[in-house]
Amino acid sequence: MGPDQLEGWKDRLEDVAAHVCDKLCRHPMEVAEQEELDAICEGCPVSACAGTLLDS
Repeated sequence: MGPDQLEGWKDRLEDVAAHVCDKLCRHPMEVAEQEELDAICEGCPVSACAGTLLDS
């Protein structure tokens, strides 16, 4: 896989993760404090998966 293809996959992964977090996750609608939301997001499997794949 070439660097351009890898960047394309990373862009798609970021888009999918953003969609899940912004449109499907219930926590942003239920939690008012950003610090509390950040703590929840740290334990999210979507965040963990995206972080692992995007950091490589």
